[in-house]
Amino acid sequence: MCRERMHSMFRGISERLAVERDTRTIMAIGTAEINRVFAELADQVDQGVLTAEDDAPDDATIENEVAAAEQTEV
Repeated sequence: MCRERMHSMFRGISERLAVERDTRTIMAIGTAEINRVFAELADQVDQGVLTAEDDAPDDATIENEVAAAEQTEV
């Protein structure tokens, strides 16, 4: 889920970053947005809206990964 939020944030600021020429400004924008995303995630965890299970792979995914690993070992 965190990865999805970061990708979404990056898509949201990509045009803004594309027009910037100053590295310090680009870094400031990126840092502010990363901090915002993680603050939102932390708030959601604190409120009980977001739990570890929300980001955990389901059982079928785990089983598929184990099967694929076993096939590559043979």
